[in-house]
Amino acid sequence: MAGMNPLLLLPQRWLIPSVLLLFSLMISVAALLYNIPHAERAIEQEGKRAVVQIASRLQGAINGELRRGAIEEVRTEISNLGSDSAILLALLIDDRQQVMAATQYAMINGVASDFLSSEELAQMDQSQRRMSGNTQVKSDQDYISVTYPVVFSKEAGEIRPSHIGTLFIRYDLGQIKKTTIAALKNEAMVMVVFICLMSIVVWLVFHITVTRRVAALVASANAFAGGDLTRRCGVVGRDEIAEVGRAFDLMAQTIAEERENLSKSEQRLRVILDNVVDGIITMDALGIVMAFNPAAETIFGYRADEVIGRNVKCLMPGSYQSEHDGYLHNYCTTGERKIIGIGREVEGMRADGTQVPLELWVVEVEQDNEQLFIGMLRDISDRLQVDRMKKEFVSTVSHELRTPLTSIKGSLGLVSGGVLGEIPAEVHSMIDVAINNSDRLMLLINDLLDIEKIELGKMDFYIEPINVMAFINDVLSANQGYADEQKVLFKVTHEEPGAMVLGDAARLMQVMANLISNAAKYSPKSDYVELAVHRVNGKIEISVSDHGPGIPEEFHARMFEKFAQADSSDTRRVGGTGLGLSITRAIVERHDGRIDYESKLGEGTRFFFELSEYVAEEEESHSS
Repeated sequence: MAGMNPLLLLPQRWLIPSVLLLFSLMISVAALLYNIPHAERAIEQEGKRAVVQIASRLQGAINGELRRGAIEEVRTEISNLGSDSAILLALLIDDRQQVMAATQYAMINGVASDFLSSEELAQMDQSQRRMSGNTQVKSDQDYISVTYPVVFSKEAGEIRPSHIGTLFIRYDLGQIKKTTIAALKNEAMVMVVFICLMSIVVWLVFHITVTRRVAALVASANAFAGGDLTRRCGVVGRDEIAEVGRAFDLMAQTIAEERENLSKSEQRLRVILDNVVDGIITMDALGIVMAFNPAAETIFGYRADEVIGRNVKCLMPGSYQSEHDGYLHNYCTTGERKIIGIGREVEGMRADGTQVPLELWVVEVEQDNEQLFIGMLRDISDRLQVDRMKKEFVSTVSHELRTPLTSIKGSLGLVSGGVLGEIPAEVHSMIDVAINNSDRLMLLINDLLDIEKIELGKMDFYIEPINVMAFINDVLSANQGYADEQKVLFKVTHEEPGAMVLGDAARLMQVMANLISNAAKYSPKSDYVELAVHRVNGKIEISVSDHGPGIPEEFHARMFEKFAQADSSDTRRVGGTGLGLSITRAIVERHDGRIDYESKLGEGTRFFFELSEYVAEEEESHSS
């Protein structure tokens, strides 16, 4: 952990007392270092005062004794100074530099220069000249030297005595310094011991009030992180640590409750997923299966552990596997939806190798910033079987009805035409009703047969180049009678001369007939049904617009389904089977086109379809 402060590596229960102890020791050492020089100066001052006091006392006593001629008393007085351990040397020297008295008798009658340094001799000489005491401190040698003049004799009439001696005392400071410094060190040691004891007390207090409670917090947090959601720290008090402890306990309680609620929610969801009839498969962006519910196991015959971790392609026939990779890659790179969010029918591959028809719906979700896809599957084998039976029934019925219905319509036509003679007007009216209903029934049968052909892929298309504007003119001519019947007018609002498409003219005529008949049926009387041709992005767009009531927005998704009508009452009011737009879309899509509509309630509807434009020159260049 480079760059980290070393102090942060220590536990707090040791860090604070250690810092306090170290700080106290530093203060003690600083105080000791500060006090020693001051103590030394104080010792020097005290030594000066003491030695001056001794010298002054002796000077007075010696002067009196010398005047009486009691030299022995003087020697005894000075010799007694030797008993004081602080006095290293005491000498009484006459004016001839001869030692008259000393702390040691062996020095008597000696020469002063034998016992004194040159500096001390100079000090003594200065004291004699000034007739005053002279005190000097020798810090480097730890002693004080003091000299005081002493009058040996004074003749009558002399202003200055002719015989002046010197009292010299050398006073020891080293011993006093050692004693004083030792006392200071002892005081410092006592202070250190006291500080150590106080540090221990502080540590104990800190441990009880802080460390132990923090340790309880840490232990609770570790237990909580390990999954023990019942653990609480139980820290009491009114300080910040207690507040943190209460906040932790509240957080733990909240998380435990949320975890319990989440667990119950997951259990409910699991029960739903395990019992839903639809298969549900979750996979990542690469198609790797992450979840596989029991319904999916039933559909495919695999256990969940046999599929999870594998690519979802293992559940598809070979023809779908390459398409699946393309769908996912295309969606993840371009966002274009070909299967994501769009329901469709697919084939699945069971574990035994058989195929099963499925209805598939894939949705995209995001979890923890990961893109996931959920596929919902339903086995539609039974439904397809029912659809096949229904189609077979409808086909059979339609074919069986078509022949007799043709005969009935023909017979009614002959009767209405007077082949059997004149008929009363009332009967003629009833015959017309029968003929009209025969036409409607024939139209329904034809639409049902067309739907059957489209779904079975049996509707034939004869593709050839078509001049669009000429085709529009043919459409108008073919449907003019219906326009007259509905009392509406046709109008071409925009043309694209020379526009060409490839298609089956008869089938496209069926598309236009469906769109125009719907527009005419829903248009107000004497209003216009507008046709327009536009070039749009390399496509030819053909549109049919009316000014009718419009189509509700919620009906948009079902507009092109079979039997779909915005209002069931429309069937009775304007007629129709509800199959026309479904057939129309199928024909347009077989031409690789697209059909859609735009509508506003109360303003009208515009249906349009787009086909690729055909350019003759391109065809010739390709053929050559």
